[in-house]
Amino acid sequence: MDNLILMAGRAAGLATANEVFADRTYQADGSITPRRHHAALITDPAIAAERAVSMARHGKVLSEKGNEVFVQADTICIHGDGPYAVEFAQAIRERLIREGMEVRAIGDRKSVEDTD
Repeated sequence: MDNLILMAGRAAGLATANEVFADRTYQADGSITPRRHHAALITDPAIAAERAVSMARHGKVLSEKGNEVFVQADTICIHGDGPYAVEFAQAIRERLIREGMEVRAIGDRKSVEDTD
């Protein structure tokens, strides 16, 4: 199912991007695990990097329960308020590049409409 906010933005002529979260876990329904839950945060930069690659390359991530959740990864968020945000950013960037993916600022990307 398309994200209604993205659909509304596109309908209004805005550039849109779907954000995924490398440092958070997902629930089976595709929602992000609430922070109050004990397993909400990813604490290992290598695991966050692996998840970022899976989301960017394959459009899926494993939920907290172990099932595949399908995502559209136009941008990857790393929460700057985490104690290891810099380490996460470095690990994710290095892994994406090692996997042959290009890392660019959001303003440097073509919109989905430009690639159709």
